[in-house]
Amino acid sequence: MFGLPSSKAAIVEKRRRVELLIDQCEIVRFPFKKRLVLANLDLSHDDVPVETICSSDRLGSLLYKLSLAGNPLCKVPDPLVVKLAGLRVLDLSQCNLLTLPERWELPNLKRLNLSHNRLEEFPNDGIICGLPDLQALELYGNNFSQLVLPKDATELSKLDYLDVGCNNLTSLPDELTQFHSLKTFKCSNNVLEIIPAAVCEMELRVLDVSSNPLVQPPLETCERGLCSMRRYYGALKLEELAGPETSQTNVNSKKAKHLKSRSKMRKRKDFAKRIFPSSLRPSCVFRSVSTESGNSLQTAAESMRSSKLSEPLPDGALQKIQSPPMKSVSIHHSSHSIFSDKKDSSQSDQVIYEEEIVDEKQVPKYDVASDSDDSDSEDDELDTSDKAPLLVGLNNAKKVPGEITVNDTLKIIFVGMAMSAKHR
Repeated sequence: MFGLPSSKAAIVEKRRRVELLIDQCEIVRFPFKKRLVLANLDLSHDDVPVETICSSDRLGSLLYKLSLAGNPLCKVPDPLVVKLAGLRVLDLSQCNLLTLPERWELPNLKRLNLSHNRLEEFPNDGIICGLPDLQALELYGNNFSQLVLPKDATELSKLDYLDVGCNNLTSLPDELTQFHSLKTFKCSNNVLEIIPAAVCEMELRVLDVSSNPLVQPPLETCERGLCSMRRYYGALKLEELAGPETSQTNVNSKKAKHLKSRSKMRKRKDFAKRIFPSSLRPSCVFRSVSTESGNSLQTAAESMRSSKLSEPLPDGALQKIQSPPMKSVSIHHSSHSIFSDKKDSSQSDQVIYEEEIVDEKQVPKYDVASDSDDSDSEDDELDTSDKAPLLVGLNNAKKVPGEITVNDTLKIIFVGMAMSAKHR
């Protein structure tokens, strides 16, 4: 480990562990793959057994995976990237690498992990040319400020996975769109402000742009995923193609729809007013009408006649509407009534009846005992007049010529309700 002392005993113990791991890897037979993992052993550049790994008949070209992760190498031994022709996976993460060898010859390498180092430059063309079969490249946690990709897309024609997260990238190059085989691209934890539309339109499955100060597309759009970013740029293209005139026509069309809906609502209200005239409402029927309000009833009858109804009103109903105004039924107070003026406030809340002082000669009295003698009946009438008020009902009210009774008014209401039900 990093904290081990640099004594002879520690060096001997370190070599013994490396030899043991190499022996275990050599023992592996087909069809199992030979994987040599020398991770976290505090190995420096000189402590790596390069000759044993590269020249051995049991390893060399037969080695499938080599891992030196977690060792302070600071520099990659050149033979490891030249003589291991059969190597498929190379893990050099967390090795404090500052530079990379200029010449690489690993024709079968598929996965290269260079994450968590101190590299300041992207692998150059000399490195990329020696990795024709590379499919996954991990460069997470370095110090890149610019992503320099090869101009010839055939050099990384099989690249499927690229991770350049946690660097200092400020922009993405246009050459990135030439790698059609790329399916996963991660550039999180950088200082990117704009993700080009061409990158969003690539045939990507995963595009990770999280933890960036994004302006275009907006951060909320990028958090929803790649499909939202594509829709964002698609909407921008449509606006550019449409121009300001089309946008103004869209606004005008919305206003026209609003005005059309308002006109429909007005038509409905007018139709409802024609079907239900104000003269047929209960509030207009049950209130006491003076002689001056007779003209309002006559005008209501004329409005019902002029309304567009499929069937006209009967002649009898129309005559009743045009007849003189209604007079409300009143409660008669005799001269000897027990009701005094103290209860005037409680009687004022009634709507239909009104208190009126009428002479006894105008109001007919009830016959309380019709079968008894005349003298007895007169005494009974006097007694009843002293005990309770005499009500002028529908049948006992004295009909005055030119008056409308409540029964006639109810008939008018029923006719109006029947006509309105027909036209619903």
